[in-house]
Amino acid sequence: MKHLAFITLLALSGCGLGGPDGMSLAFSTTSGNPVVVTAFRVNGEDVLLQPTETYGTADISRPRIGTGQMSLGYPKGNDAKTMQIDTTWVELLTQKAWQAQVDVPLDQLQQIPSNRVEYMPVFGASGHLLITSDPLPTADSAPLNDVASTCGTRRADADTDFAENPGALPGLAEALAFAYPAPAPSPCPEA
Repeated sequence: MKHLAFITLLALSGCGLGGPDGMSLAFSTTSGNPVVVTAFRVNGEDVLLQPTETYGTADISRPRIGTGQMSLGYPKGNDAKTMQIDTTWVELLTQKAWQAQVDVPLDQLQQIPSNRVEYMPVFGASGHLLITSDPLPTADSAPLNDVASTCGTRRADADTDFAENPGALPGLAEALAFAYPAPAPSPCPEA
């Protein structure tokens, strides 16, 4: 009977064996590097309904702010301690496509009410993918929490010139017309 009470307490506290119940997700980029995220999978399950144009200045803005905040159910994976992200994106200015896969330790992500995690992928130049999960800023500071980072693989077969159809996605025409600064430096080799 004691074991049943303990298991019930674990389940009610959100500390069960299956990981979080939900996630809060937003996308951003480093300055000068607008992208279209064409696929985004968590634990093998698609969570992006359509390609999404995004731009940010996560390398210089504090606090870091993402676009298109989504509140989603969490796709359960094979490992209750790790979330696997697999994503494909196209840099708007270079038309180069990239794909990256990264394992994210769930215990390093910000926990929010109702057994949910909060994180933001940041897409950098030359295929750089950074997963962030910053704590809420205070009046005195905007702490950063970089959780995982990787250099993507070039996907020349998926290169896309989105300027050919600027009305294809919401915000795409405006994104293509914007005068961007030079891309922020990348830790990944140029391809």
